[in-house]
Amino acid sequence: MPGAASLIRQVQERQRAEAVIVPVGPFPVEAQRALGLRVMQRLGFDFDRGRLDVSTHLFAGGVPEDVRLTTRYESAEFLSSLLGAVHGCGHGRYEQNRPRAWLSLPVSQARSMALH
Repeated sequence: MPGAASLIRQVQERQRAEAVIVPVGPFPVEAQRALGLRVMQRLGFDFDRGRLDVSTHLFAGGVPEDVRLTTRYESAEFLSSLLGAVHGCGHGRYEQNRPRAWLSLPVSQARSMALH
């Protein structure tokens, strides 16, 4: 696909000429939490049927009516908490949007966390 290779080269050239913006902390945990919750809301996570908590290790689990997600916070950087919240949000939306009529059927079960 010659068009894709050309586009990749154009993007790389443009990025080489741009300055990298490095965010400098500290980043207050409450501000990180607020950002993660807002992004999850924009991505369509239903907080009436789930929640985001704090943990040292990311976790996603539960049932469609009660999805539990976790992320962790570091005041020196905010990307790991934000990306953890977004990643968990994907798992949570999958659970929350499983067809209710299929919940007890094998077709509704995740094949693995990789496909979930």
